[in-house]
Amino acid sequence: MSSFKVSHLQKEAPQKFQGKYLIDPSTIRKTGFLTKLGGNGLKKNWRTRWFVLTNQQPFGPRLYYFKNPQDNIVAGIIPLADYEDISQYSLRKYCLKLNSIHNSSRVYYLQADSKKDYEEWSSKITESIQEAKKQSLRDSAQLNIQKRLQAYQQITVINTLILKVIEARHLPTNHLQKYCDPFCLIKIEGTEFRTVTAWKTTTPVWNETFKIQIHEVDMANLVIDVWNHHRNSQASIIGRVSYPIVSLQCEDSQLVESWHSIQPADSKGYVAGSVKLKVCWKQPTSLSDGILLVKVVEARNLASKDANGLSDPYVELCFQDVKKKTKVKKKTLNPIFNEEFDFVIPRDVEDPKLIAVVWDWDRLSSNDFMGQVEFFLETVLPDLAQEEWYTLNEGGIKDETQPNQQIHPPSNKELGEVRLGFKLTTKFLLPVVEYNDLLMVLLGDSNFEVVRLLSKLVTIDDLEDVGNSLVRVFEKHGQCHNLIHNLIYWEIEKTNTPEVMFRGNTLTTKVVDGYMKLRTLPYLHRTLKPLFDSLLSSPKMSYELDPTRLKKGEDLKKNAANLLSKVTLLFNSIVNSIDDIPAGLRWMFSDVRTQVVNKWNTPEKESLKYKSVSGFYFLRLFGPALLSPKLFGLMDVHPKRKMARALTLLAKILQNLGNLVEFGAKEPYMADMNSFITSNIDQMKSFIDLLTTIPEEDISDPIEVWYEKEMSTLHNLFSRHKTKIEELTLTTEDKNIVQLVYEIHRLDTLKDRLFHETACLGSGINIRQRRKSEEESFRQKHLSNSTN
Repeated sequence: MSSFKVSHLQKEAPQKFQGKYLIDPSTIRKTGFLTKLGGNGLKKNWRTRWFVLTNQQPFGPRLYYFKNPQDNIVAGIIPLADYEDISQYSLRKYCLKLNSIHNSSRVYYLQADSKKDYEEWSSKITESIQEAKKQSLRDSAQLNIQKRLQAYQQITVINTLILKVIEARHLPTNHLQKYCDPFCLIKIEGTEFRTVTAWKTTTPVWNETFKIQIHEVDMANLVIDVWNHHRNSQASIIGRVSYPIVSLQCEDSQLVESWHSIQPADSKGYVAGSVKLKVCWKQPTSLSDGILLVKVVEARNLASKDANGLSDPYVELCFQDVKKKTKVKKKTLNPIFNEEFDFVIPRDVEDPKLIAVVWDWDRLSSNDFMGQVEFFLETVLPDLAQEEWYTLNEGGIKDETQPNQQIHPPSNKELGEVRLGFKLTTKFLLPVVEYNDLLMVLLGDSNFEVVRLLSKLVTIDDLEDVGNSLVRVFEKHGQCHNLIHNLIYWEIEKTNTPEVMFRGNTLTTKVVDGYMKLRTLPYLHRTLKPLFDSLLSSPKMSYELDPTRLKKGEDLKKNAANLLSKVTLLFNSIVNSIDDIPAGLRWMFSDVRTQVVNKWNTPEKESLKYKSVSGFYFLRLFGPALLSPKLFGLMDVHPKRKMARALTLLAKILQNLGNLVEFGAKEPYMADMNSFITSNIDQMKSFIDLLTTIPEEDISDPIEVWYEKEMSTLHNLFSRHKTKIEELTLTTEDKNIVQLVYEIHRLDTLKDRLFHETACLGSGINIRQRRKSEEESFRQKHLSNSTN
């Protein structure tokens, strides 16, 4: 500590100087002589002073300087929190320069006596400035927290279950078959999801991931039913796996994968499927009764209750004390009713509720309960007909004549295992006003450095969510074109081999995928409608070209002719849709082509200007739509086996045509389609030339954005990597990155304080779960804007 009153400081700490300043010796980091210019005194003269570097609270890092080490009178103070990082002053040897953040004319020059001393002072002062910045961020984030807490009325909580249905093993078969055709039905909180069918196997591999919003974590139950699809298009239950949602919570928020034994599903008490109802009601008034109109449209995927693997279902509607029934539909698990009923709503009734119960009719015994739905009429908008699918649940009724009957499960047997992955996340959404500054950091960054930083931080698990959030936020503010342009530029810049360009899962590809899905769903529906109508109108038609998959009695030449007719219909529909393609999409493809040509402008790379566009348009847009029509809203259910195979083959042909290549040795059975490819390559090139021509008008419908959700997604990612981002502030002068660090700390602090207050202190803030009706309303509003 040099000779600066060492013994005196050790005896009495902290020490007082000039009745004003306190220095705690334990906070002193370095002392020594420096020659300075600036500060108090004569501005143009260099003076040697004794400097003391401290980090003492509540002042933070400071440089005190004195005329000599023995002096108790402070000559001046340099509060390092007010200064930028130091720089070297080239006009003097071993001299550093301090620039004020708030006043450009406030500059200090500090010269050391030796290189070693210069390096030590530079290092210590730099560390102190960075600590001051971090402390400033923390202090600023604490400001007005309590005022915000008092101003909040409610906080939204989103619970999301990420369920991955991976595979199964040891599934049972019957004496007639050596294999089964399994699929899974996932049921939770009245919502149903389905995997694709894995054909002819007892060890199916699905690898399908579902993101399911959970509204009542403490009460929800996850049910996964494993089914066997039969040739007659019906299905029988193999067994089920069931867990309370609360049991799936884990501390590390990682996807947890494990094997689960399939348990027997009670054939009598088992419930499956859903029913479609159309409901319209008029509210009663003080002078007149109301009226309820219900149309039972159809049901699907019902449970098998009879020995033949089918059921004889009908629907009973219960409202107040009135019951009405549909006709019985014999031997089906997918009945179509289309029957209408009306009920009187008494003017004095409170909370009117409709119950729809599905029964299996039996001639010689009591009818079997198949499931029910119930809902209060207030959840349906009055005077507006609403037609929806409702997932059947177990309710409280098992038998028409014995409502308290206990159902006994069949004897346990080996039903196999299913491998599942679970991840349950809880996201708290602050009021939208709290995300405004972070939004401005993103939108105000003209060089897109924050987005570039984001692309380096995001992991594979977060790519899709982060990409979709960026697209929606930037598109809402008319900056999505600039976002995509920069991402494409960075992607091309780091790609050395053009053949693999845009093929991986990166933030660029996910943003482009998200933008295409956001802006092209109506276009996809219109363009693919002729193909899907044609396929659905001939469900028995075969398109298989692989001899190893051919069924008995099928003709390869006839199948090839069938497939050729469908691919011709598909390609003509796409080519004729050029004027219907959204202008934003054509702008994006034009930008892709321009940047690709700029980097690889050689004769041998001529085909790249077509392949770079077709890779997005066919591989990442039409390909997924053909392979997963339910995901894109093209079908309500997964396609059946023949149609699914046809769509797979069509996607292959379209992809090869887009790549301007014929089928080779890898798939020799597709060789019959090469004549179609070669005869349409010129037309494909002409189409891509038109596709990359930007139209004069770009009229895009506005989109609805749930800002709290999108900005919370981005903030959570930044927050998880805030240490890395803070380290960047040591090497960058980008003010947006510095501001980003501030916003991360502010929002983190706000969330921590907020939820501590609500959880522990009972502040009266209503932390609520986003109601399903609100979510559905938001989704419908968005979809209506996207599809009109």
